[in-house]
Amino acid sequence: MTGVRKHTRRSTCRGYKRMTDDQRPIIHTLPEGYRQDYHLDITNPDHARPLNMLGLAGIVIFFIAGRAWLEAVRAVRGDFSVDLPVPRFVLVIVFAVGVIILHEWIHGLFIRRAGHTPRYGVLTAQIGRVSVPLAFYATADNAYFYRRDFIAIALAPVIIITGIGALLMVFLPDTVNYYIVLAIVLNGSGAAGDLWMTQVVRRYDEADTLIRDEAHSISVFVRDDPYD
Repeated sequence: MTGVRKHTRRSTCRGYKRMTDDQRPIIHTLPEGYRQDYHLDITNPDHARPLNMLGLAGIVIFFIAGRAWLEAVRAVRGDFSVDLPVPRFVLVIVFAVGVIILHEWIHGLFIRRAGHTPRYGVLTAQIGRVSVPLAFYATADNAYFYRRDFIAIALAPVIIITGIGALLMVFLPDTVNYYIVLAIVLNGSGAAGDLWMTQVVRRYDEADTLIRDEAHSISVFVRDDPYD
C-alpha cells in the first residue's frame, strides 16, 4: 500500500480486515478507497462563539472540581501552608507557561506512540506589524491517525495533567496547591478544541475511519467500501 509501513504493535481493533492481528500499518498517504467526510477548523470565525463557550465551561467545571478537591484534601489532613520565597506573579507565569508546555509535550508523546513524529508550533494573528500568539499546538506532518489513537492523543493532556495535579495536591502545601488548581483550570479550558475534535471523531466507526490532524483543524476520511 502506497505510503504505508508496518508498525509492529498489537492492533487495538479486530475490525481491520486488511491487517494481521499483531501488526497495524502507520499511514502517511491516504489509501485508495477513502474520501473526506468532514472537516473542522477551530480557527473559523463561525466557530469562535461555541469554542469560547466550551472554554468558559471548562474554566467553571475545572475550577469547581479543583477547589472541591483542595477542600477535601484539607479536610482530611488539615491546613498545611508554607511561605514561598517567590513573588505570586512569578509563580502564576511559571505554572501557566509550564502547563502549556506540558500539555503539548503530552500530545507529542502520544503522537509518537501512534508511530508518527510530532511537530510543535504556535498559531499567531497579525495585529499591525506584531504577531500575537493565539495557541500552541502539536501535530504530525503527513500523518493519518486511527480513530482510537486520535482520541487518545486529544484527551491525554487533560486526563494526565488533571490526575497528576490532583495527586500532587495530596502531598504539597496549600500555598502551592492554589497554583496547581490554576494550572488544572488553564489546562482544562485550553483543551476546548481537543474536546470538540474528540466529539466529532467519536461519532465515526473505528474500522473505517482515518483522521488527518492539521494543527488547528482536522479532516475525517471514511472508506467508501467498508468491509463487513
